[in-house]
Amino acid sequence: MRKEVPLILDKKNDKMFLINQYNSTPQEKILITMTPTDGFVAGINLTFASGTLTIDWKDGTIENFVSGVEKLHTYSSAGTYVAEITGSLTNITIFLADSCRITKIENLKTGLLTYFNLYSNLYSGLLDMSNAPCSGQFWVYSNSGLTGITFATSGNSTLTNFRGYSCNITGTLDFSNIPVSGIIRANSNANLTSIAFKSTGNSKLTYFDFSSCKLTGNLDLSNVPISGTFYTTSNTLLTSITFSTTGNTAVTDCLINICNLTGTLDLSNVPVSTVFNCVSNPLLTGITFKSSGNSKVGEFQVSSCNLTGILDLSNVPTGNRFYAFSNPLLTGITFSSSLNTICLAMRIYSCNLTGTLDLSNYPIGGNTSSIQLYSNPLLTGITISSSGNGVLFGALWYSCDLGYINFTNVSIEFNNISIDIKNNAMTAAEVNHILVDFDSISTNSYTGRVINIGGTNADPNTTSGGYDGVAARNSLIAKGFTVTIT
Repeated sequence: MRKEVPLILDKKNDKMFLINQYNSTPQEKILITMTPTDGFVAGINLTFASGTLTIDWKDGTIENFVSGVEKLHTYSSAGTYVAEITGSLTNITIFLADSCRITKIENLKTGLLTYFNLYSNLYSGLLDMSNAPCSGQFWVYSNSGLTGITFATSGNSTLTNFRGYSCNITGTLDFSNIPVSGIIRANSNANLTSIAFKSTGNSKLTYFDFSSCKLTGNLDLSNVPISGTFYTTSNTLLTSITFSTTGNTAVTDCLINICNLTGTLDLSNVPVSTVFNCVSNPLLTGITFKSSGNSKVGEFQVSSCNLTGILDLSNVPTGNRFYAFSNPLLTGITFSSSLNTICLAMRIYSCNLTGTLDLSNYPIGGNTSSIQLYSNPLLTGITISSSGNGVLFGALWYSCDLGYINFTNVSIEFNNISIDIKNNAMTAAEVNHILVDFDSISTNSYTGRVINIGGTNADPNTTSGGYDGVAARNSLIAKGFTVTIT
């Protein structure tokens, strides 16, 4: 005699379904909540090795997936729909559902995913991946309501491309059960306070971007070597970074601006090159660079910090932009003795540079160059490189304590150059010598050139130091210069 098959009410989904009396487990299903507008086209693409997968769009349409082929569906009416995916769920290896106005996914269960894509949706709350192990690419960016991700505790393989930026991930982003390498981008998560990495199994990160978050305290990268791009800008509660002691290669674009780095930033195990910016860290007192393996840093910026004493760049060649202004306790800079290239923009004003600034291995100048060293009251000298310099287009070296400077190795042959060395308490001999040098390296072929050597400097005369500064000034004026003295 056939036994009656009971009818069961699923209260959660408010529907009836049949179950087998000998197997009381309902069929597993992935629930996807979407809020389409009128005529909205949703598209979901699943890759699976075998079996059958079906989607019920909940507007009367039920379809089977073809592995690797996007299933498109048009919702004729706006509303909230909880679509159901059933079938061989654990055979799913790729899950793509970007830009579908998805607000929630429940009961997500898959095989090992090599690509998960949920970007540009309307997701809200926690994304539960605990039954969907991950590897490869994982993209959930641009979901402004996404507050967190729970990864599976086992079965994961290496994530090589994680993109979770422009969300609302809150608290800790936990990678402790999933190794990472390659790309991790989680910038613009204003409530993201920390990152937990797996203690073993990680490989080198080539793109790390956690800028504009709320990282707090120490960022621990001791188990994650880095290279390439490294961004942590605009984390005002980030006080320190612990880098891996091994496995790092050159960081070519480093931005750690507008944080709260405190004490010394230790890069002794991380080679740098190309771009290094560590601006506006008011408690940063020092930077330790690797003793070897660095390449030229064409853009070097450490302004508005609290760098103290001598900034040692003897192992870090520098290039066309160098900014270290507004470090009131910075007394000196030791530049590399080799491999530097010409500096077009130098800003080391409002520091406490003391004695002589040695630029003998760091040429300066260019048709639009600006070399600003003003307001260093203890700066007594500047040694300009004997070769490799360009046009000294703009030099703001006022309000220091400079004496004679040998300008004969730079060019002032260009229109509209401006050299301001006023208020250095120079003697008449020093003023005379400088004016004679300028006269010796100039012609009358250009216009709009200005030299200000006035203020607290002595006026030129005809004899001091064995130089006739009056005649040199008159010659410069005849060549079209404006030469300002007292």
